Amino acid sequence: MASINIVAKASQFSSQCSEVLWDRLGGVATGVALANKTAVRNRPNLYAANGAPVVINQVGPVTRMRINDMSIDVNFAAGECALVAKYPPGSSQPNNTPITLTFNAPVLGVGGYLSILGDRQLYDGRGLHAIMWVLLTGDPEWKLAHGDGITGPALVAGSQPTAPFVGAEAAGAARIEQVCFDASLAGNFDQLVLSRLFWTA
Repeated sequence: MASINIVAKASQFSSQCSEVLWDRLGGVATGVALANKTAVRNRPNLYAANGAPVVINQVGPVTRMRINDMSIDVNFAAGECALVAKYPPGSSQPNNTPITLTFNAPVLGVGGYLSILGDRQLYDGRGLHAIMWVLLTGDPEWKLAHGDGITGPALVAGSQPTAPFVGAEAAGAARIEQVCFDASLAGNFDQLVLSRLFWTA
């Protein structure tokens, strides 16, 4: 049975990380800038990782690209590009989470920072538990990765997020073909926010 190793920080992946920047076509810094609040759900031409498309929510809530501290205010660095999706109704299980990413070319590792949008009273530094369900090649059973942080407002540009990081790497020959992001905290929230994506091949 295939397994994963949980990665607690972006700096702890076993090899050099690449990034998907949600505000750029192709997900790379040299890509054409996408307009803030662009709808990105199920558009395989927008982003890529490992030389192939990354598809956001093939089935699921409408997802938009947002810029932190301009159209949202979460505890990533100011100016961070992010994905935002409403929390779907029903049970919190894989494939019924706010944000699901499918990799047309499976990758070794995946991770990102998570925060939430909702009632302003939630942004008081309360604990936020980040969840990422992981589906590996050749294995129908979902694996669970998790991390902890706090809620809060945007931080100074270039600073380290205080939001939780959740990441995982596949162990052995398997690779990650799909991930589903979720979170929990003491209080209800409306939308989940995912930072730029960190991945390794």
